Amino acid sequence: MVYTSDLSMVAGTFPAVPGVYWTVTVTRVKDFAATFNTDADLSDGETLTATVHFASDASAAPEQAFVELVTVEVMEAFGLSAQAAEDATYSAGEVAEFTASLLNLSGTSRQVELTMSIPPSTTLDGVSAGGLSEDGDDSVVIRTTVQPYATAGAKQYTLSLILGTELTSGSEVMSTMDLKDLGTGDTVTMESTIGIAYDVYLPLLMRESS
Repeated sequence: MVYTSDLSMVAGTFPAVPGVYWTVTVTRVKDFAATFNTDADLSDGETLTATVHFASDASAAPEQAFVELVTVEVMEAFGLSAQAAEDATYSAGEVAEFTASLLNLSGTSRQVELTMSIPPSTTLDGVSAGGLSEDGDDSVVIRTTVQPYATAGAKQYTLSLILGTELTSGSEVMSTMDLKDLGTGDTVTMESTIGIAYDVYLPLLMRESS
């Protein structure tokens, strides 16, 4: 792979713009790959278009040429973060667990604030985190540093809630967590819902014997 400031110097059908190029002999199939680093000042939702030009030979006017466009969307650093319940259903009175996975897709560490709301008809049992910034009746707030996912993987926190005995079978409890990037102000809302299990009664059959 070679970088050039002017692709038209490679082949006459190519535009006069910077790019990288390969010159190889292809017998049947050949794969090419390039890695690009995006600018740090890109905004969430912007799109980037990579234009790939193909030519059948290395002459100034290739006999065959075509263009393929590949568009990608810029995603905020924590756009793939999510939370999930350990189980889909629980019984009233049990402890339900919700785990948040914080994925920092950027190349630098980020300071974040994770707010875990405590749903109605539940009480806090505990959080798998030390140094909680705030712990109230309505929410738990954690301020922490999340390293890049590429080197450190996801950072996880588990919220444990005691389900109230007043919850009825078939009802649902939703856990909501807001993850705020303190550097950019971007916020990701993560939600997970569990159901309250139905009580199952089995008949007891008694047989008299003589």
